[in-house]
Amino acid sequence: MRKLLFLLVVGLFFWGCEQEEPSDLVNYSTIRGNTMGTTYSIVFKDADKQAEAIKNDIDSILVALNQEVSTYIPASVISRINQDESLTIDLLALVENDSSLCEHFINNFQKAKALYQRTEMFLDPTVMPLVNYWGFGYQGRAKIESVDSLRIKELLELVDFSKFKLNDYELKRSNGAMQLDFSAVAKGYGVDLVGIYLESIGIKDYLIEIGGEMLGSGKNTTDVFWKVGINTPKEGAPTNAYDVIVSLENKALATSGNYRIFYENKAGARFAHIINPMSGYSEQSRLLSVSVFAPDCATADGFATGFMTMGLDRSLEKVEQVASIEAAFIYVNDKEQLEVAYSSGLKEEILMDKTKTIE
Repeated sequence: MRKLLFLLVVGLFFWGCEQEEPSDLVNYSTIRGNTMGTTYSIVFKDADKQAEAIKNDIDSILVALNQEVSTYIPASVISRINQDESLTIDLLALVENDSSLCEHFINNFQKAKALYQRTEMFLDPTVMPLVNYWGFGYQGRAKIESVDSLRIKELLELVDFSKFKLNDYELKRSNGAMQLDFSAVAKGYGVDLVGIYLESIGIKDYLIEIGGEMLGSGKNTTDVFWKVGINTPKEGAPTNAYDVIVSLENKALATSGNYRIFYENKAGARFAHIINPMSGYSEQSRLLSVSVFAPDCATADGFATGFMTMGLDRSLEKVEQVASIEAAFIYVNDKEQLEVAYSSGLKEEILMDKTKTIE
């Protein structure tokens, strides 16, 4: 795919903030911070000038989430489960009988279970052992110089979310070596959490972004629905170059792709961070990125990852079967050109699409 292997990140960015500033702009605030190994940015209508207090609250919410679902925090709930080889784990015992300290873990588990079923098992949060094998997990970033197919086959035996059962606070699994990874839904869930918080304090106009995953509600500074752009996926394209601009009318948008996190070994083989739970291998296909619209960001996040492993043709069929979601797919065609395919219900969201093919 020539230089397409070195694509710039296809990210989601705020659109329209560089237009002429109306008088109402003084009522909007922006707060930024770090979470989940990435950054967040939130623009909201701040009539009461409480941005500092809101930032403190949001930081606390996101820290609490990380303490339950981050595989990079050794003492988190999910890490303690992954380190424990018991077949049955009492979650309340892990959090000293404070059920509020495992609420986010349970919510992520349930959301991942629903998406596991809705994506025909192509989103499987038990892929953690394979993520570690390929060098993208909490065990470090060691590059694979020689692929061990027998080891991959062994690890695939640990990939089956149906073998996990959660009844109240009792978690059961069929094999103590099985591990969990909610990274395909956790950022989206975090976006939703922040949205719930803003709504609870009476803020209705906001755009939340965590690591590229977004939720828009109400109107922006120019009194229209929030607009965001999908960057031009082409080497050398500036960060403010957009091929598609979309409107977020009280909905979420998440993007997944194999262009963000990858490495090449000494032999020049390229391995990306999305692992196919069916094959056990780093996903390699003509599908470069998927952007999914959904009512909530956790759903958008999960489907975006599931579609990346499902592949273009199957994903295009699946998105038409699932109510309430739409998607845009960026892929390489037979002529090694980039193309964008849209689900049938997405047309109203597209404000500009100048990319039918990119050479």
